[in-house]
Amino acid sequence: MEAARSIGLDQRDERDRPRRRVAPVVLDMLAVTFAGAMVRLVPVLLSGFPLHDGGLFVVMIRDIRNAGMSLPGATTYNGGGIPFDYPPLALWVAALMPADPITIVRFAGPLVAILTVPAVYLIASELLPGRPYAYVSALLYAIVPRGWEWLIAGGGLTRAPGLLFALLGIWQLLRMYRTGHSRNAVGAALFGGLAALCHPEATLFVAMTFGILALVRVRSRATLLATGGVAAGVFIVVLPWLLLLASQGRLLDLTQAGSDVLNPIASIASVFVWHFTEEALAPAALVLGLIGILALARSRWLVVPLWLLAEVCMVDGGARTYACIPLVLAASVGLYDGIGQGVLRIPRRDVFRDNAVRGVLLLAVVVSLFNDVGVWVVQDPPFDGLSPSGLAAMGWLETHTPTNASVSVVSGQKWFSDVYGEWLPALTGRVSVATIQGREWASRSVWDADLTAYDDLQHCTLEDARCTATWMTAHQRHGAAYVYIIDSDLTHALILSVEASPEFQVVHTGDDGIVALLVAGP
Repeated sequence: MEAARSIGLDQRDERDRPRRRVAPVVLDMLAVTFAGAMVRLVPVLLSGFPLHDGGLFVVMIRDIRNAGMSLPGATTYNGGGIPFDYPPLALWVAALMPADPITIVRFAGPLVAILTVPAVYLIASELLPGRPYAYVSALLYAIVPRGWEWLIAGGGLTRAPGLLFALLGIWQLLRMYRTGHSRNAVGAALFGGLAALCHPEATLFVAMTFGILALVRVRSRATLLATGGVAAGVFIVVLPWLLLLASQGRLLDLTQAGSDVLNPIASIASVFVWHFTEEALAPAALVLGLIGILALARSRWLVVPLWLLAEVCMVDGGARTYACIPLVLAASVGLYDGIGQGVLRIPRRDVFRDNAVRGVLLLAVVVSLFNDVGVWVVQDPPFDGLSPSGLAAMGWLETHTPTNASVSVVSGQKWFSDVYGEWLPALTGRVSVATIQGREWASRSVWDADLTAYDDLQHCTLEDARCTATWMTAHQRHGAAYVYIIDSDLTHALILSVEASPEFQVVHTGDDGIVALLVAGP
């Protein structure tokens, strides 16, 4: 306990903690929220189309509307066959909005993502000892790339609400442990359940974080019963959806779905090779976070270190976004306790006003903003998207190909970068044969088989037109078969081969690639 007090992290009930003045807290939250809004909205406003993904969600919104606002058994995306087992809350709310689904998918995620910034401030206010810690945590979260970039993509329609509700649930649980109020238990259960109804990874995030907090905060029978009540409340909120799936015989589908696996070694390694936060130029926030983890561990206050460790051990991908929450909490400790009190030897009473500490914070903020610009300029996922020429090609496919046509999209990219293939069914109504987005909800075996097929097609970029024709013949659907090759350094040789091949007839050429009809199989 004495070690925890050394950095102000007393683990007592804290019901007698002095009430903070409201006005400074509100100003803090407005400032960090404004910073988060600028970072999150600029890339979206500069793009005339949703960033990266979202085509699947556009079709699912249409499906809900066409079903009279009820949840259909399957989505019509990419020819159908995908169970509508995705957590439905965000999709259902989006379907209620009187706007075009593409516009909703473009803006809903970024707007909700802005609200996650003050939510982080609220959590930091409960876990950390003072306003400066909460302010720094929220400010760094507002601008660290991995904390927001995947929330503003089209898929942020479900990711951002899932994270927001999860954060609000964690905040309410922390308040419950501090105050003992039943209203906070209700809030934790409600928000935790809503998170689970928005996104599958948010469900895991809530369960993991609630479990860690319970492990370190439950010290009495009353607290244990309250925690059990919160868990039961989360289940009650999710229960109507589970009953709906059960009534349709689809409840077991949830246990078979999935596309990622646990990879703790790769995830932990990413922290120490500085790729974890995707800070392109210099990992300022990550360095502060690791310093903070060391300070916390040395003081034997392990809530935040355990929380971060649990997140980085999970699926290598979306979990990094969630892991940024404990990381920025640790970063504020790294700034004030690790650097301020530890390295610079500044007394605790002066560390918050010391110019050297403020200089370190300013440097971290400036570097983080340069990192934001860097990841956006590079246009890697999730900042990639359909080009104007790509949208024109989609319009051509919709108007110049038979309704039962199928299209094989070749980009040479990994499946999660298959922007053209993912959007093609939503924009054209045609089947994108190789696209696997959404197939994880069919079953794990279906996903694995389709992923192998997708990789086989993309491998044709290293071969020639014959490879492409062979793949298309093996995966032939009813109707005409087209190949859409996205022009890049990876595919340029294949484009030349297809243009010269008697097995194909080029029917459309655009700035982004070609569309060719398969006229003779191998």
